[in-house]
Amino acid sequence: MYSACKARKNLFLNNIRGHVCTEDQKVWGDFPKGLDWGDWKPDYPIIGLNRTIINRELILLIQENKMTKALKLYRTLNKALNTS
Repeated sequence: MYSACKARKNLFLNNIRGHVCTEDQKVWGDFPKGLDWGDWKPDYPIIGLNRTIINRELILLIQENKMTKALKLYRTLNKALNTS
């Protein structure tokens, strides 16, 4: 948890969000941090690579640490990029 919120200096009860940390309110405005900030992660990473084709199957292979299969699929999906 955040330093100021650990000491309860910036802990605030929001009617909608529950307890939130207003430590960085100057930075974020009216979007305070929830107390579980940092524990959340997306189901699938958002990968933004230019000119590269990446699909859900490839992401799942990487998450499951099946790198050989992932590399083969990546090369299949991006054949045009691999030949140049």
